[in-house]
Amino acid sequence: MSTLVFDSGEELPAAQIAQIRHRAAYVETLVGCLEDAPRLEPELYGSYDDWYLQALEDGLFRRVFVVEVREWRRHVEDLLRDQLTRNGVDSAWWDGLCEAPAASGDGEVERLRRGLAEGLGLELPGALWRDLEELVAVARTIAEGTRVARAVLQRRYESYFSDLDAFGDGDPGGRLTLNAEHARRAFAAVEAFWAALPYRVVGEGVA
Repeated sequence: MSTLVFDSGEELPAAQIAQIRHRAAYVETLVGCLEDAPRLEPELYGSYDDWYLQALEDGLFRRVFVVEVREWRRHVEDLLRDQLTRNGVDSAWWDGLCEAPAASGDGEVERLRRGLAEGLGLELPGALWRDLEELVAVARTIAEGTRVARAVLQRRYESYFSDLDAFGDGDPGGRLTLNAEHARRAFAAVEAFWAALPYRVVGEGVA
């Protein structure tokens, strides 16, 4: 398997891992602040506030998925273009791969896998790509926001759904409901990707 090359001080994988861990810790802190906030009129609104807090946290966790996919996509495309150029390959090769007609089941995760494999000679574990596909599927469903998209997601990843239709969406199988464990899975998926990339650093004073 090939090895990526970065200039000293520009190690993208290490920088991404540090940022992902920071975001994960920040989200954990935000959730803690929400849960530790004093309740107002608990004798009247105790159970209502429990529901409302869950709804607020669900919204936060939804943004985790959307942001992590966006950041992963943006930086991995930057990685591809940079490394292709280092290898003497016109980065337009990646544009051509993106613009080619998609084969059956050939989504963005598969295209990025092919980009790394065919363009840079990098083959990463299948489990890693499956976790990323799950992350992207959830984020895509959140972005589409349709009953059809939720039904498709539920057939593949039932653990993201609750039997309680708390907001009256009318989904027969329940509501897409995200929790702290789902958020941890999202952060873990993108961190595992960057941690799996083999690379070396070149530059002044570096062998």
